[in-house]
Amino acid sequence: MKRISSVTQKGQVTIPQVVREKLGIKYGDKVAFSFNEEGQVIIDRVSTDLDELYGILSDKKSSTPLEEERKLSREWIGEQKGRE
Repeated sequence: MKRISSVTQKGQVTIPQVVREKLGIKYGDKVAFSFNEEGQVIIDRVSTDLDELYGILSDKKSSTPLEEERKLSREWIGEQKGRE
């Protein structure tokens, strides 16, 4: 069954819910548009490296005091600038 959406003045189209669910598209996701040999439009969800990293960090706070972390960050930035 075909799903129909209208194009806004800005060229935006709402992807129907059934299509979003089928492709696993959620709010904030990126989509890619391409064409197959017959000229039909192909829509794919674009996964980013961040998608694979989501949730791997623990909720534990660092044991390093904030001022020490800031000092280490400034030192690291200074080292990176020295490599330029």
